[in-house]
Amino acid sequence: NYRFTPQVSGKYFVYGDINADTFSTASLVNAAIYIYKNGNGIRNHEINFNNNYVRRFNLSIACVIDMNGSSDYLEIFVYVNDTSGNPQLNATPTLNNLFGAYRIGS
Repeated sequence: NYRFTPQVSGKYFVYGDINADTFSTASLVNAAIYIYKNGNGIRNHEINFNNNYVRRFNLSIACVIDMNGSSDYLEIFVYVNDTSGNPQLNATPTLNNLFGAYRIGS
């Protein structure tokens, strides 16, 4: 799995970033990024282009979350929709998708 499971309790700064791309003449319709803690959604950032479509878009999210140590875990999920029905995350070296967290205090 790709879960973040801290071993020390405290407050954690959590962040994620995605690069959605149609890689074609299609257009992005909407995109969303979600942070889940222990299987439950706690933060999200969504955008709907509302007929003002784009071909590529960057979407970020960040928040501070209390974690109790090794029994809590975090995950990130992404939703991307385009007019072709085949959207992708751009994984070129300069446009990496990422998810991370670090402890900022107790």
